[in-house]
Amino acid sequence: MDYGNQDQGNSPFHYQFEQTAPPRNGMATAASVLGLATIVTTILLTVYVPFITGSLAILFALLSKGAGRRMNPSAVSGVTSAVIGLITNTVLIISVITLYLTNPVIHEQANRLFEQRYGVTIDEMWDEIQNQNHLK
Repeated sequence: MDYGNQDQGNSPFHYQFEQTAPPRNGMATAASVLGLATIVTTILLTVYVPFITGSLAILFALLSKGAGRRMNPSAVSGVTSAVIGLITNTVLIISVITLYLTNPVIHEQANRLFEQRYGVTIDEMWDEIQNQNHLK
């Protein structure tokens, strides 16, 4: 039997369903992409970029909501990943500062690296900043 040549349009049991794609929301997609970028840039140990991408992801997710009561699932995933990335980045920054201030070995290594790169230690630079502020 050749089923490819049958006229199925006249059959009472033949239905043609029109598949429509769900409406796309560009702001929600941007929020999702930026949320993912926040996590990636946090893993890459950048300092400022996660704050920029995370803030934009949250902003775009809120803007994608419009007048509706609920956020698009892409916007929700964008906010979730942005918040996770921002919290992780903040914890990493606080940990590095705490280690620098409490561990003398790390403090000395950081001073040595800073002096090799800039010709002055962090402590000397900090003292100079303090002296300039006292003169004002």
